[in-house]
Amino acid sequence: MNDGPVFGFFLFIAVIIIIFVVATLSQQQAQANLQQVVRKYRGKLLYAGGFFSNTKLSIQVGSTQGELEYVRRGKVDYMVIRLPWPEARFRCQLQVEDAMKKLGKLMGMQDIQVGNFVFDDLFMISGEDERAVRELLTPSVQHQIVRLYKLHERSSMYSYRDLEVTWMRGLLAITKPRGSGSAEIVSAFIDAAADLYEAALGACNSGIEIISEKRVLVDVKTACPVCSDELSGALVQCTACKTSHHRDCWSYFGSCATYGCGSKRCRNVGGGRGAA
Repeated sequence: MNDGPVFGFFLFIAVIIIIFVVATLSQQQAQANLQQVVRKYRGKLLYAGGFFSNTKLSIQVGSTQGELEYVRRGKVDYMVIRLPWPEARFRCQLQVEDAMKKLGKLMGMQDIQVGNFVFDDLFMISGEDERAVRELLTPSVQHQIVRLYKLHERSSMYSYRDLEVTWMRGLLAITKPRGSGSAEIVSAFIDAAADLYEAALGACNSGIEIISEKRVLVDVKTACPVCSDELSGALVQCTACKTSHHRDCWSYFGSCATYGCGSKRCRNVGGGRGAA
């Protein structure tokens, strides 16, 4: 009697059960991690996350309310913290300088130099007001940004050292790979982001009391990631990360402008025909 097919069937069932158990335990651990972060930072789980939505929670950073969101871009899972910024018209972006960005610099892409050779070599900096950018990026602010960059650097995952810091439309947004998403990793990220926020506010010295104004976080999904203007008129949506762009901005940029994505495929979502 040939028991091969029977053995194969039961082996298949066993593998399915193991996968289901592992996935269930992983989901339970992820939820436990989220609840731990929510309790520590006096926040609230806004979206649990799923196929059509990202995990998002409110957090309390000192006396300031912010948001933490988990997003997937390409094959990498990121965590993004957003905090209100008093200067709504100020725009600045820092990204880790890689080979592609070095090539972009040769082709004329903006890279503001702040005078710290190590920092300038590490990050590609862009902004509308170069003087204001340099005034914001004080040695203290640079130190906190480098600290965020090096966070979890002892991990075997080199991608942990990826980082983007953006000031735009009244928000400070900090994006970093989240790895395992453990409560310890997420907490360390939030604490380092809070220290950067405090240092940057000190450098800004605007005299605006954010908390007394009870500023509401702007939903960045309502702004085009290329021009920062409100999304209206002819729009396209990235098929990979679902970020909407103005059609003309997509054509100008040549791909998705969302950090960590870069997909060249999009679909029309409003007014006119989209570029594929």
